Amino acid sequence: MASTTEKPVAIVTGAASGIGLNLSKLLVSRGWRVVMADVNEKLGKLQSNALGPETLFSKCDVSDWDSQCRTFESAVQKWGRIDFVAANAGLPEQVPLLTITGDSPKKPSTLVLDVDLKAVIYSVNLALFYMRQNGGKGGKIVVTASQAGIYGLPTGPIYAAAKAGCIYLVRSIAKSLAEENIQINAICPGLTDTGITHQAIPSFRADIITPMANHMACFEHFLDTDASGAAMEVDAGGMYNRARPDFHSKHQQWMDEDSTAESWKRGGILGNAAVKSV
Repeated sequence: MASTTEKPVAIVTGAASGIGLNLSKLLVSRGWRVVMADVNEKLGKLQSNALGPETLFSKCDVSDWDSQCRTFESAVQKWGRIDFVAANAGLPEQVPLLTITGDSPKKPSTLVLDVDLKAVIYSVNLALFYMRQNGGKGGKIVVTASQAGIYGLPTGPIYAAAKAGCIYLVRSIAKSLAEENIQINAICPGLTDTGITHQAIPSFRADIITPMANHMACFEHFLDTDASGAAMEVDAGGMYNRARPDFHSKHQQWMDEDSTAESWKRGGILGNAAVKSV
């Protein structure tokens, strides 16, 4: 039975450690109720129990649609609404893309894309479904991208590609969602001591490691303002909004015109009609 609480409700994926855990703690301190989703059930339950009754742990493989559906449903069943979603769960590069061995081609792993991009699309889709049931109050979504999605990363090209996809997903839908009072932004962390990077951290200079407090300041900015469509880079130096590149000529501006979406819909490009060319 859903609670009739007026307290806001959040879902945080990748909440058992790192940025997700710190965000969960921040939200609880601000009076939120938090569904802490993570594939690591043992650690996730431990952290949720430590934070108390304002949290609920949900075991979740974010790359699996049904698993995410169960997590979102658990939030609504317990607390009746979803106001904020942090699509934060992530996975580092698994197999070096340029490492090719043997006498025949081998299919490269795309697991990183499944977790770092496809799962984000799932989270955003589910967030929109439930936020549209908030009586017009909308909600907020923050996607965890990366500096790698801005600059590229030679040691993690698939990871960088996924994170760049997150940034441009946010930029592409923010304007439309703002009309529904739903704000979506991306946080782009610099090098941070998390479960993904912990073993490598000692090999880097201390002054380039991003303090967790900087990330939390970015989340608070998104929670406390109407910012939408931002790609906020966060590192040891602070926060920087990385704006979308400017159009270089009038021949590109059609992508940002209000008439474009309607034109595409009428032409079938955003529907099911066959498209011969674009």
